[in-house]
Amino acid sequence: MATLGAVFLAMSVLCVIALITLVASIGQPDDEFPGSTHVLIIIRSLGIGFFAVMAVVTFGVGNWLV
Repeated sequence: MATLGAVFLAMSVLCVIALITLVASIGQPDDEFPGSTHVLIIIRSLGIGFFAVMAVVTFGVGNWLV
């Protein structure tokens, strides 16, 4: 159980790293797709919501299992 808890805590750390990366890049346009600025904002916003929820959930489950 402790090993599985450590895996969930590691996933929580990865979710926080992804969340920080998405928040840092929210206003930057993509060079390869110049006309897709609004689509990227929507996708990054959804990613921020997803990774924020997953960071909390995986931390809670990992903390409970450890």
